[in-house]
Amino acid sequence: MREPNTQSIEWCGIPVVSDDATTELIHVSAPDEDPEQKLVFRVTRSTAELVVADFERYRPTLELMAENWREKKEELLRENPNNHMQIAAA
Repeated sequence: MREPNTQSIEWCGIPVVSDDATTELIHVSAPDEDPEQKLVFRVTRSTAELVVADFERYRPTLELMAENWREKKEELLRENPNNHMQIAAA
């Protein structure tokens, strides 16, 4: 995990994108049937600073968000009969 003033940060191995236009505390796009789609946390700069300042407090929530996203993604890919690729690791 790096400081939020750097270009590239990760939480729990998930890339974090600074986007001051987001209206949610931590935005995660809904999984879709695109096997190339990857999980990304989209946050404002102030949210990134808040989480970095007390990361251990937010870690369980971030891990749960990531786990739920991956489960939904895998389910979508399994249900798609046109998807002949292996389930992409998200």
